[in-house]
Amino acid sequence: MAPLGSPATEESRPRLDLTLDEFERRLRARGHDPDEIHRLWVELGAPAADGRSGRMLGLGPVIAVYLGLVLVVTAAVSLLAIYWHDLGAGGILALGLVFLAGSLASSEILHRRFLPQPAEVLRTVAVGWVGLATYAAERIAGVWPRGASSIGHVHVGLTVIAVAGIAAALALMAVRPAPLLLVPVGAAAAVLAVDATELVFGNGLSDRQRETFLIAEALAWIAVGLHLDIRRRRGYAAWANWIGLLVGGQAIITVVPKTVPGFAAIGVL
Repeated sequence: MAPLGSPATEESRPRLDLTLDEFERRLRARGHDPDEIHRLWVELGAPAADGRSGRMLGLGPVIAVYLGLVLVVTAAVSLLAIYWHDLGAGGILALGLVFLAGSLASSEILHRRFLPQPAEVLRTVAVGWVGLATYAAERIAGVWPRGASSIGHVHVGLTVIAVAGIAAALALMAVRPAPLLLVPVGAAAAVLAVDATELVFGNGLSDRQRETFLIAEALAWIAVGLHLDIRRRRGYAAWANWIGLLVGGQAIITVVPKTVPGFAAIGVL
């Protein structure tokens, strides 16, 4: 034991044997978001899996990584668009599951290498592949008809896809919390809100009437964002507020008459 008043030696300093998962779990329970947890982990000098200290990417590398991921996703979507009819429902389902597995595996590798930003993007992209696989499964099961006459069945199909997307996002958020996963949740919630209004008020609603109900959902997202901000969940609060602003903005643009006073009101908002 070091003498009283003398600086502690390296051997006398207390050491903690914590894994990254345990570290995340304990700090999440105290209201810290994933980015703050990773920054603290790196600042404490915890060894990475390969023996080197991990670090957060700077702005330039983050932009480069995001652009690369956008190109990869665009290429995958383009491949599906080109061979959409040739693949058929079974091929789309198989390819969607391959892309889903690849996104999840890549995000886990990046997470273990202390690169949370691109890992978070890939987890969010994985939710999109869940939606595509759900659509293909519906085509195989006959829930999503080929003809456009059965519009009610198409709404059922959209509802199933939205529910599957929300379930996938919440499951991923439970395993690897990521604020960006709120984005697909917000998109799916908007689809469910429109379906709910038609279920309650019938299919005779105009687009303007449907969008009015989305304004209420947008205000709910902003309220959730403010609550998360008070609880210091800043990452989640930011995305919740962005979802509310985007959904509300799109709804207001649809609701407001396309006249000079209407555009003036949009500009003021």
